[in-house]
Amino acid sequence: MRRKLGWHILGISGRLKFDDGREVRVGAKLEAHEVLRPWDRGVPAKVLHIGHCGMHASERLGDALTWHPYGAGVVCRVQVSDEIYCKTDQFVGRYRRVLWAVRLNVQEYTDLVEIGCFCQDEHRAWQYLRGLGPHRRIVSGSLVPVPGWVEHVR
Repeated sequence: MRRKLGWHILGISGRLKFDDGREVRVGAKLEAHEVLRPWDRGVPAKVLHIGHCGMHASERLGDALTWHPYGAGVVCRVQVSDEIYCKTDQFVGRYRRVLWAVRLNVQEYTDLVEIGCFCQDEHRAWQYLRGLGPHRRIVSGSLVPVPGWVEHVR
C-alpha cells in the first residue's frame, strides 16, 4: 500500500466539504465515497479522480492553502494511502488520515497564506505553525469545534 504525506485544509467547521459533511477526527482513517459515473449506467464505483473524487492533499503547504481560499481554517498534516494519483499541486488517494492539526483564526490564516503562498517559503511556514506553540496542536479527537467556541482575532 502506497503512503504519502501531505497537507489538507479544512473549513473552520472541522468537517469535510462538498455535501459530505463527515466529522474529521485526528487519527481516524477516512475513505473516499462511491460516486456515480454515467458510463457505468448509474452503478456506484470507487473511482479516484483529482478534483472530483477521493481524499485530496498537497505536498506543499502553499499549494494546500490555495485550495482553501477562506479566512480561517484547520491546517492538517495528513497521510494519504492506497492508490495515489498525482498532479502538480495536489494528489488524491483512497484513504486520508489526519496526523495532527492546528485551528487558525482569520489573522493567523492570513499570515500563513502570505508566508506559504506568496513567499513560497515552506520552512518559514513550518516555523510559523511551530511558533503558535505546542498547546495549539490538536493531536487527538474531533476537529469539530466544541459548542461555544469563539474565533479569536488579534
